[in-house]
Amino acid sequence: MKPKQNRPDGPADGLTVRRAGILALTVTGLLAILLIRILILQTVEYDRYQQKVIDQITTQTEVAANRGGIYDRNGVALATNITTYRIFISPSSISDAQAEMKRNGENIDLGGMIADGLSELLEVSRDFVLQEVAKTRYLDRTVKRNVSEETADTVRAFIKEKGLQRMVYLQPTSTRYYPRSTLASHVIGFTGSDGTGLYGLENYYNQLLAGTNGRIITARDARGNEMPYEYEEYI
Repeated sequence: MKPKQNRPDGPADGLTVRRAGILALTVTGLLAILLIRILILQTVEYDRYQQKVIDQITTQTEVAANRGGIYDRNGVALATNITTYRIFISPSSISDAQAEMKRNGENIDLGGMIADGLSELLEVSRDFVLQEVAKTRYLDRTVKRNVSEETADTVRAFIKEKGLQRMVYLQPTSTRYYPRSTLASHVIGFTGSDGTGLYGLENYYNQLLAGTNGRIITARDARGNEMPYEYEEYI
């Protein structure tokens, strides 16, 4: 009986080895590209993508600086500021709250309730408030500006009574006030609706009086709700 001899590798075996080598090189190359890309993301492009994330989860609200006062030589105020309020709603939050109530079987028209309350307290059109409520893509829609402290207190009471803390908001703003009315008004001048000096000393010293506005940066979750205050920053 003849001893069994090993057959030499044929063309098929060589092709298999070459294919395995090509596959290994391809996988190694792809892994190398992936690792390089990860390295670039974590180093070169880190700041850019970090800023994108911050922009997606935060909102910025400008806080107007209190305009500087104008006084006579005896320190008597000729032009000063009083605190008024901007009343605004969050249509997106109202929509989310309404959907949640429907899921819980509660049949309450939040938009109508808010429109009824604010239209009465702020003396604005109910239809206007409803139009703003319907803009559910927005987180901030102004209902009325320059609201007095007294009226703001009634709005606060309404918000508390109806549980609208995440839907109706008050933002303090500054309104120019002249204690002496028209006394020396041609010298003191006046400001426009945006607080910019338009005439007299108000205009001449506008840059000095205007100050620098600040910002409140607030983090929000995926549904647009404000996150706890530890995620809030004032600049």
